[in-house]
Amino acid sequence: MATPMSLHEEEFEGILVLTIKGSIEGRASRDLHKALLGHVAKNRIAFLLDCTTLESIAGAGLRVLVAIAERLEGQGGALALCSLRPNVLRVLEMAGMDRLEIFVDRPTGWNWLEATVRRQRIARLAARLLRDVSTTEERYAPTMVDIDRLDKGVALLRASLVSGTNPLPAQ
Repeated sequence: MATPMSLHEEEFEGILVLTIKGSIEGRASRDLHKALLGHVAKNRIAFLLDCTTLESIAGAGLRVLVAIAERLEGQGGALALCSLRPNVLRVLEMAGMDRLEIFVDRPTGWNWLEATVRRQRIARLAARLLRDVSTTEERYAPTMVDIDRLDKGVALLRASLVSGTNPLPAQ
């Protein structure tokens, strides 16, 4: 008989780490979906699922992971899985879950997630800067104020890439 699923939640530097214990089957899939959506509703967009103690996962659980990953990606976030047992990894591989980011251990998954979210924040900042100076007119001549704002934005982006800091204010 499968062990009921339980979640242990920790948050570090804006990344939600969820350690999953037991099996994700039937009702547990719905419970996991509800828990993850609750975090998405609180504007958490970076999830690392530590699967060290995940015993098994059924098709409904796989669908939950894909749906949440797609939703997070649409909001500028990401989902990563780490430390999967061989039997769980085999299930994901057989189901063709190549859309999920899977890492051998927590530090590797953490580093990827942190870098991915940082790149997406920088991309949103760049898009916001460009949107602020764009217009619908075909022959738009940027003003000195526009050029100055873009220069400051580019400098901010460069500095954030070098230092690894978040260039966007907390939202």
